[in-house]
Amino acid sequence: MNQPIRIIIADDQDIINEGLKTILENEASIQIKAIAKDGLEVIKLLNKYPNEIDVAVLDIEMPNMNGIETAKHIAEKFPHVKVLFLSNYDELEFVKKVLEAGGSGYLLKNTGRQRLVNAIHKVAKGEEEFDQKIVEKIMHIARNPQKDEIKISKREREILHEIGLGKTSAEISESLHISVHTVDTHRRNLLSKLNLNNSYQLVRYAIEHNI
Repeated sequence: MNQPIRIIIADDQDIINEGLKTILENEASIQIKAIAKDGLEVIKLLNKYPNEIDVAVLDIEMPNMNGIETAKHIAEKFPHVKVLFLSNYDELEFVKKVLEAGGSGYLLKNTGRQRLVNAIHKVAKGEEEFDQKIVEKIMHIARNPQKDEIKISKREREILHEIGLGKTSAEISESLHISVHTVDTHRRNLLSKLNLNNSYQLVRYAIEHNI
């Protein structure tokens, strides 16, 4: 029989850690080597067992050191350890950060037991595994590039940049030497063009797209 895949689980919520332990502890092909509550504890455990961990199953949001920073440290100091993320977030911005940090997989926390087991096996072999919902979002962008690469005029881009800085319409008016009415008109047009609902979402769009 092949040696089981040795994993470390890390989530700041005890109920998640205990749930994963219950799900995986009777899986003969997987051995839970350790359980942690934050990234710093993960690193300490990896230093303690440098050659006894194959896969780290991490949450993104953890105190002291979050999952992204933990994955970066693992990639640098323990490159033989693969990282699989379990998260509540299905936004692609988080997936991008995971990939940049060296993560090999990304599943949502409502995933089924068998899918989780399969994902652990895949990343342990050096493959990648992503939640189907994430894959569908990526495929949508690939198939509909025009919808996600919306053309914004130079003036709209200037105003969006100012909005991203948190400025009010009056402040933007003064900065760009145009009327408040013109600023508000562009703001409404941007909301419609980008299919957004409010100024907060405009700010987030500006930040996410480096405008």
